[in-house]
Amino acid sequence: KSLRRFVIANNGMTYSGISYLSQGLLKATAKLQILDISGNDVTYEGALALAAIFPHMNHITEVNVSDCNLGADGASALAKTFPELASLKTVNMSRNALRDRGVVAVLQHVSELSPPIQVNLEANDIKSDMIDQIVNEISNLPLLGSLDLSHLTLRRYEAFALAYTLQRMSSLETLDLNDSFIEEANFAPIGANLKHLSLLRSLQVYNNRIGCAGAMGLASSLPFLTHLMHLNIQFNSIPESAMLAVTENVKYLPSLVFLDLGWNAVGNNGAKALSASFSSLPSLRTLLLHSAQIGDEGAVDVIQALPTLTKLEVLDLAVNKISDISIAPLVQSLNGLLHLQSVDLSFNDFSNDGIWEMSGAVREDICLTVLLKTP
Repeated sequence: KSLRRFVIANNGMTYSGISYLSQGLLKATAKLQILDISGNDVTYEGALALAAIFPHMNHITEVNVSDCNLGADGASALAKTFPELASLKTVNMSRNALRDRGVVAVLQHVSELSPPIQVNLEANDIKSDMIDQIVNEISNLPLLGSLDLSHLTLRRYEAFALAYTLQRMSSLETLDLNDSFIEEANFAPIGANLKHLSLLRSLQVYNNRIGCAGAMGLASSLPFLTHLMHLNIQFNSIPESAMLAVTENVKYLPSLVFLDLGWNAVGNNGAKALSASFSSLPSLRTLLLHSAQIGDEGAVDVIQALPTLTKLEVLDLAVNKISDISIAPLVQSLNGLLHLQSVDLSFNDFSNDGIWEMSGAVREDICLTVLLKTP
């Protein structure tokens, strides 16, 4: 009766075992808060058995049924009970072959909840030609806490519908649009409407094509995202002029812990603007500027400002245009960062002598990656 956490993940259980388990759990639901049965073959029949006991779990806050072969009907059966679980905060239904019908059904039931909960529905075989229906359902979920549309194709209609929907999603904390093939013109309204997500903590836009207009829209929203902790816009074909607008507004993100601007044209001007924001980023632990077209001028600006990032643990400046000129200030700054664990400087313009000099001067507890050039 005092059971608070029950984990029986990845145990090869079938629906019959889940049915017996449900009968036993019925006697232990009084204080149960966390239930994890992920990685078992629950199926629709097992989901029905769980659905029968869920309304008795008055204190349940977290349910993990990922990779349980629920299917659309099983997920829907469980989701119908969510409105009765007053303490529920997080549900993981990823990798369950829900497909479009199942995802829509779950979203419909989640829309009835207040306060909102976080639901993970990734890797559920959603067809790209059904994204418009998914986006339409999301528009009915103004209290949604987490939204993952990664690895889907957001065309013009879906992108504009999502941009409009974001205006009402003031409770959203996590937005994942990685690998969604979003074109520049289609992301521009999304980026501009991010300003309505004042509680947003994580924004993932890796590997799209947001370009100049999309980045300018994003930059205009950054001053309003003061709770943002994780920002990833790597690999987006953003030109230097737009990256300058983004880097100039990073200073408005005091909660930032992770920042990835790699594979975009940050350039020397963007690096200078970014370095000016470091004093406003007291919590930053990871800074990734891989392949950002930064030369010695911009590198020195970043390097000299690094000591203000007192919690920095990971720094990536690989595949840029940094030469031996930057080694002395670089070594001095790196050695002063007490929490620094990893630095990647590979594929820059250092000479072999400079690399040996740097390798011998950097603190031994820092993992330094830098490649010697072959004769």
